[in-house]
Amino acid sequence: MPTTYFDTHEYVKKLEAAGISQDQAEAHAKALGDAMNNELVKKADLNEFRAEVKTQMTEIRGQFELLKWMMGFTLAGVVGIIFKLFH
Repeated sequence: MPTTYFDTHEYVKKLEAAGISQDQAEAHAKALGDAMNNELVKKADLNEFRAEVKTQMTEIRGQFELLKWMMGFTLAGVVGIIFKLFH
């Protein structure tokens, strides 16, 4: 899985400039960096999901195509039986 690039040093400097202590700024940077790398959906994840959905949709289309043909043959058989009963 690709990693998200996050400049923790720059983030810490900005927090320190805003008046946050160095220890707290470093803790914030580490927590945010971990969250960005572990919990965000990445483009590769979406592409993988899209490929899975496309594969499943192809299978479903094939099943519906088979079902359409089966219903057609069943309907033709029922019509044939009804026609035979009344003639």
